[in-house]
Amino acid sequence: MKKKKYRILKELVGGGIIGFILGFSILFIRDYIHIPEGFVKLPFYINILIFIFTFFLAVTLHEFGHALSFISNGIKMRAIFFTIFALIKEDNKWKFKLTSMKTVGGIAIPDIISVKDEKDFQSKQEAFGKAVIMGPISSLIVWIVLTFISIVMIKFTSSIYIRAGFLSLILSLSGITIFLLATSFIKKDLVIGDFPAYKIIKSDSFFCGIQFYGYGYLSSQPEKSRDENTYLREYILEELEEKYKNKDSHWFTLSIIDTIIVEYLAGYLEKLPMIIENYISFILENPDILSKIRSSVMFEILYFHIIMLLHREEYTREKSFELYKNLKNTIEPNTPKRKYLFKQIEQILGIRDNKDYLMDRKNIITSDVHQIYKYFHGYYIDEIRINEMI
Repeated sequence: MKKKKYRILKELVGGGIIGFILGFSILFIRDYIHIPEGFVKLPFYINILIFIFTFFLAVTLHEFGHALSFISNGIKMRAIFFTIFALIKEDNKWKFKLTSMKTVGGIAIPDIISVKDEKDFQSKQEAFGKAVIMGPISSLIVWIVLTFISIVMIKFTSSIYIRAGFLSLILSLSGITIFLLATSFIKKDLVIGDFPAYKIIKSDSFFCGIQFYGYGYLSSQPEKSRDENTYLREYILEELEEKYKNKDSHWFTLSIIDTIIVEYLAGYLEKLPMIIENYISFILENPDILSKIRSSVMFEILYFHIIMLLHREEYTREKSFELYKNLKNTIEPNTPKRKYLFKQIEQILGIRDNKDYLMDRKNIITSDVHQIYKYFHGYYIDEIRINEMI
């Protein structure tokens, strides 16, 4: 019932915001501005250039809204991606990069090396929530400020071309703001918009723990993160105990299980935690869950890592070959990530010698957001260690 009420409230608020922006823009253009003939007859390419400039500006300020909120709450930034550009902090210096991102949006990544204790966790959770919601708020502020400035310029300039330019700016910015706010409501496995993310952050500490743990990999000191994140690792393992009691197989849970398995395979953990062993047994005993993992683009990497784990022990080696056979019959190495994972599993099972391929860093692709993660050394260190050992 509460979920239904929240969904209705979310739709009403979102619809209200979008409706207000769209309605205001239409009414302003129709009733407030009396457009003389030829007023909107700027060359087509000029309007396109205005739209492109406005889009880059709006997305950039949206992401910087996230970043500045992190900073104002005491958390340093690691990187800010906006459309095809990025600012990444390397060796304590900010570097501007032209990226190969295939997205129209962006992402702000804080430099969270570790979480020291419960107080530090709560502080970072609060800062995280504020930073996430500041993106949409920034978009609204930008729309209000630039629309107001444009209205003033339209009213007090006599140049029809300048007026036409600012009118084009209002229309472009209104449409882009609607787009940014609409995408902020998205909630999918791989992509969570700002509004649902804010709700999850406020109510789900386990989700925050997973995020903070992942940020450690992308931080400026990923090795130090491994050494100092003992509190966070223990917290996550305790939470997994509770998840296991409820037989939880949500993607949050499966993703962190995979992360800890990889740490063990890479030699960072001397022993695989018992709760992870229990979860693997649970997965193997439930064909539906195992099938879901194998057939999911997001979860399939866990299937590969379970095979690798089973192959380490003599008494489960036969099972690893059985799972590999099922995998080969289900999916093809038709993406760069799958190609890499198949090469790695073939090397481990002794099916084919792929050592040279695996030792070439540019071939290492383990994430569906590789185009972002590839700029961070911590993204590669586990895979490099695993490939050196196999």
